[in-house]
Amino acid sequence: MLNLLRLLLALCTATAIVGCPARRGGGGGDDDDSAPADDDDAADDDDASDDDDAADDDDAVSGDGDETLRCDDGLVDIWSTTLQGGDLVSVVVDTVSASTTFDPAFVVIDPSGSVIFSQDDEFDCTFPPEQYSCPALESIVEIPGDYRVVVRAVGNCAGSVAEYSIDATVNGQPVTGFLAGDDVESPVEG
Repeated sequence: MLNLLRLLLALCTATAIVGCPARRGGGGGDDDDSAPADDDDAADDDDASDDDDAADDDDAVSGDGDETLRCDDGLVDIWSTTLQGGDLVSVVVDTVSASTTFDPAFVVIDPSGSVIFSQDDEFDCTFPPEQYSCPALESIVEIPGDYRVVVRAVGNCAGSVAEYSIDATVNGQPVTGFLAGDDVESPVEG
């Protein structure tokens, strides 16, 4: 897993992959999408909603930029997408600021409602909390259907709000607009 993350970071440095830490906040005139209509015009974000808001490229994973959780209420964010059997899925949750850093974790729930992965402490966060690390996953799913990624704050918060980015791909293509529950009760215990 660590070698995969190193490879991804190397690719981020060399290319304009959506969600790469080196590309956050824009840069280079590339609007960070991979659509065929990608003209790399920083004034045009080339997304489906096409609001051309340079501060929000709308083709990041959530379409809203960085996401937040409160550190003290136990609520979670739920991300959902439909997958086919044999799909290669990658999910990376990372911190985005020293003032909002925290210890993130996530679980993946399959179409039957079972937790199939529990991810925590797989790589060094961009803005590391005092203890622990950030979660990541790369796996092939066997069962087609709707999958959920439940992101939570485990602790070690720098403040009352925990801010993070989530980057997901299916078969190497970015997953967009899949936030299904923002600051909601967790569907799983613990």
